Amino acid sequence: MTEKPSSLLEAAHYALLRRLAPSLRHRLMGDLQPVTLLAELAERQIAKSPPDLEKTRDTIVKARQQARSAVASMMNALAWITGEENPSVMVKEGVDACVDLLRTDSEIRGVRITRGEYSAAESIVSRRALRTVTAAAIIAGVDARPAPHEIVVSCVKGRDSAIVRIELRHSAGSEPGEDVQDTRPLTWDDLDVIARNEGIEIERRPEPTVVECRLTVIG
Repeated sequence: MTEKPSSLLEAAHYALLRRLAPSLRHRLMGDLQPVTLLAELAERQIAKSPPDLEKTRDTIVKARQQARSAVASMMNALAWITGEENPSVMVKEGVDACVDLLRTDSEIRGVRITRGEYSAAESIVSRRALRTVTAAAIIAGVDARPAPHEIVVSCVKGRDSAIVRIELRHSAGSEPGEDVQDTRPLTWDDLDVIARNEGIEIERRPEPTVVECRLTVIG
């Protein structure tokens, strides 16, 4: 029995969110940890006899500033799920956000992400479409077999479009990364389903594997 397209899309989105979760968690924890450390420092300073009120005051100010930064970071992280942001974005900003978010998890898996040509950097496109499809393309590249040692992410100009290009580079002498069996891999089929839902044309070429995601420029 053929699976309904809606079920395929739901499965692809679920797989994508499962793979984004470790990166989002790492970002949130990285911003919250300094708040805890500053609170502990303030507690030690106020417990002194006599209490070091001046240093405690400075520490509390720093903790408040860090807490505000952590809240902003949390809202940015949640926006990957809720989409509660400006609906458009410059290509460079959107692509950089994906690369920065996924870099650590990809390196754990033995894949380095680097930036290539950015000739379409200032083109304005749909934030949701760019973010969803670029993240899915990078993760599918990380999960591809044979695994690449590097993924080069570029954004180049097309006719009335911005093309996000994902190139997988393989090296016979590279060391394999950690085999992380935390969830099912994201596949090229998943990427195709997600891109089709966003109205994005995907072109994939083998040897070397290059995936091009064509986004409509809206400004």
